[in-house]
Amino acid sequence: MTQHNASTTTADARTISATHLNALMSSDYVYALIDVREAGEYNSSHIPGSSLISRRDLEIQMARSVHHKGIRIIVCDDDGRRADLAAGTLRRMGYTNVSALDGGMNQWVVEKFPTEWGVNVPSKDYGEKMQVQHHVPEITATDLNQRIENGDKLVILDTRTPEEYQRACIPGGRSIPGGELSLRITDITSQLDDDTTVIVNCAGRTRSIIGTRVLQRMGLTNVFGLENGTAGWVLAGLELEANGDRLELPELSLEGIAAAEQYADTLATEDGVKFLDIPGLYAMIGRQSAENIYLIDVRTEAEYTAGHIPGFRWFPGGQAVQRSDEVGVVHNCPIVFTCDSKARAVQTASMYRQMGHKEVYAVDGGTSAWESAGAELESGMPATAPDGFAEAVLQAKHISAHELESDSQ
Repeated sequence: MTQHNASTTTADARTISATHLNALMSSDYVYALIDVREAGEYNSSHIPGSSLISRRDLEIQMARSVHHKGIRIIVCDDDGRRADLAAGTLRRMGYTNVSALDGGMNQWVVEKFPTEWGVNVPSKDYGEKMQVQHHVPEITATDLNQRIENGDKLVILDTRTPEEYQRACIPGGRSIPGGELSLRITDITSQLDDDTTVIVNCAGRTRSIIGTRVLQRMGLTNVFGLENGTAGWVLAGLELEANGDRLELPELSLEGIAAAEQYADTLATEDGVKFLDIPGLYAMIGRQSAENIYLIDVRTEAEYTAGHIPGFRWFPGGQAVQRSDEVGVVHNCPIVFTCDSKARAVQTASMYRQMGHKEVYAVDGGTSAWESAGAELESGMPATAPDGFAEAVLQAKHISAHELESDSQ
């Protein structure tokens, strides 16, 4: 897709009307709509399709959120004042096509355009859609607790991040981040009796619905999502387990890999995920000088730091779906996912396709194909300093703790 800007808006325009923004959002133009208020304000009400980057975080987040400096950017707030300041900041950072929403959210509401509330709304909408369309089975906290007490055959898979899992989990649950489900489930169930029930949980409901749907789509029938997750468990008066230590992912077997890759091929066909071979990936990377293209590695942190394709950002699959509005801040641009082969990349890419993203790719063969082509991987976690940080350090006056203590006496 060729990235272009709305013909009715010039790069010099300082503001955009609510009516014009609404029309822009209904088109295929490439743009970013950034809400520069604070999280609490955004959560209470925001424009659908907007991404939260608070004004104080612009220098920290923009480089990874909007790579290309010529992208059409609209910033908004409540009344336009902070948006004007934020637009000035972005222009100083080198962004050349920035406008503030005239009158902010207040004017948007006056003109009766839609709003929504909450955080990570696209993935939540997607989860609810899966629940309704595919009748994803659920179990209540009370019923699950009773089955645990009865000694029923169960395996509880916690699809949150390992950090969330360790803070508090359903008693007996094991950590299997959502992006790992299709790759690991065959090896998990191979160690279980055939009549074992699989329970998928998260903190609320979105990730458990999505995870349960993955397993349902892979052909598992005795699988349920925990209704309202760990939050529902607590609301039912039940205690969570702290410091869960069942974090180790199962070793992959040839059978498990084959099942995951067969599922990936099915997803690619049914959901319209495009594959990129290594020459195609090189071509895509080459387009970054003229376009905004997201390159996302969905593997585990340990795998990513051990070696990743240069230029790819780490965002594990489950979180890449849960936080899709943070991954794809720019609308209507290509998104490329990779893993070590294709299973996890395609699982994530298929969900993006189902959420309405049009140009979504998976690297066929992933990092393995990259190395086989003679290209080198990059190790470690890339560190990017906030925009203008070096200059700020030179200009700032520094004072030691000892000097501060002396000055206060």
